[in-house]
Amino acid sequence: MRNILDLRKIQFSKCDLKRKIFIPQKLDEDLSYLCGFLAGDGNFYMRLNKYEYSIICVGNPKDEKQFYNEVISSLFKKLFNIEVIPRLFDQGTTYGIKIRSKAIFLFFTKVIGFPSGKKCDKIKIPYILKQSDNFIKSFIQGFADADFCFTLKKRYRKEFYYPCIEGASASEKMIDDIAFYLNKFRFRFNKCKIVRFDKRVNKFEIIFRIDLNGYLQLFMWMNTIGFRNLKYIKKFEAWREKNLSNKKVLKASKILADSSAESFINKEK
Repeated sequence: MRNILDLRKIQFSKCDLKRKIFIPQKLDEDLSYLCGFLAGDGNFYMRLNKYEYSIICVGNPKDEKQFYNEVISSLFKKLFNIEVIPRLFDQGTTYGIKIRSKAIFLFFTKVIGFPSGKKCDKIKIPYILKQSDNFIKSFIQGFADADFCFTLKKRYRKEFYYPCIEGASASEKMIDDIAFYLNKFRFRFNKCKIVRFDKRVNKFEIIFRIDLNGYLQLFMWMNTIGFRNLKYIKKFEAWREKNLSNKKVLKASKILADSSAESFINKEK
């Protein structure tokens, strides 16, 4: 089967064997999602002189604790049989996980194809996931939970009401890959390059961005891609509850009930 993985490059350390870590034999939606999340927030570090193989993922401690505690740590347990306990890092300014495992490190770098070390100009959707639209959708969902956001804008009113899903990455390859598949899935979006000054490092940086704007794009996203990050799910549900009588929301909800992308396109006008 096409989703069976070639694990011949995997090596287990003595610590891996002691902890009874195992490696997934085939691709599925959960693994594809975790790959997307790691492509966004994960970093892979290797120090051969100390035989250290590390995977580090961190986010904002204000609103990422529940996500790491309930979603990310559970996926690592399910897929690799490893107990991961999220905690604070960087003097309490970030929250996430650090995993030391040779087998898991080699799995993501040698089997999936993620780069180790600096990734900003290298990261993209792994070729191995492109065999299935369902794997791609799960990957984009994971990447979105890491590097996208669901926001409300004022637009023409005083209150924040207009929904937008915005994603950004330092990797042009990643944004181009995501744009290709969003176009395939019949989304309408804007893609652009932004040059901005980062005060933290005192230099200019280039960011590549995708924006999906409006009611119909939001409901199409929730129907086709969705989120697992509870902060976005709760925000969407609160927004929808507040706008139950909005005609555009009602129309979008009706379209959402029909999962056909063709229906979405035909009714959008």
